[in-house]
Amino acid sequence: MKGTLPVKNLTDREKRILQGLRDAESQGIASLPRNYAGIYAELKFNSGIFNSELSALAKQGMIAPPRKGLITLNPTGRAHTKKPAEPVTQEGVMRRLKTSLGDDAYAIAETVLKMKGAFITRAEVCKKARYAPASTKCRDILAHLNKSKIIEYGPKGTVRAKLPEKDEA
Repeated sequence: MKGTLPVKNLTDREKRILQGLRDAESQGIASLPRNYAGIYAELKFNSGIFNSELSALAKQGMIAPPRKGLITLNPTGRAHTKKPAEPVTQEGVMRRLKTSLGDDAYAIAETVLKMKGAFITRAEVCKKARYAPASTKCRDILAHLNKSKIIEYGPKGTVRAKLPEKDEA
């Protein structure tokens, strides 16, 4: 690939990113939003380190240079991964999400994700996650999840999950 650097020894974190992208492919998702690339790799995705790792992988031709926030595995990167024995399940994605977010944010994200794209009021999310409906902490976590594009705000104080979509065949 023109403009790529020779492949160096990959770090464990870089290997996890590549394998996470391969796992997403097993679900029919060829490109992942940046945040979900971190989730599938079970890494914190809101860090400069994660950005540097993505940049290094792109420079080596392992992933396509991120466009519109989407990360795509290239054949060179795919060669450094193992094909999953079976597609990653929704439960597997939830376990990875917990690793990436931590307990407090995960409790709120899990409540929203269980709605499978349907809107739910913010107050109801907070209550189900065992926070007071008007809790500042719950509101702050929802804002973080919205900024991370894991959820999105809807009309009249509602939220819903923003999940990566399968590619059309």
